[in-house]
Amino acid sequence: MAPMHVRAVHVGTLSCEIDERLRCLESRLADARERYRVDDDFWNWFHRELRPIEAQPMNAAERAAFQLRVTLMIAEHPSTDAPQQAA
Repeated sequence: MAPMHVRAVHVGTLSCEIDERLRCLESRLADARERYRVDDDFWNWFHRELRPIEAQPMNAAERAAFQLRVTLMIAEHPSTDAPQQAA
């Protein structure tokens, strides 16, 4: 019997779909930084990529976990300028 994929949402965690989308975005940050050397261009790209993920339905705990993950991505990013608006 093939394994079933269950979309489980736990309090304080992200759904599998949102988690996977954030991981994908995170994995592309270094390449995007090389492509968009001007901070404004990079942050415009980042927010454009983040919008569809942010639009996914989330409960309050997921929203908090999402915002924390985005904040950590921004904090760990090798940018010289902080973005105007994180998430």
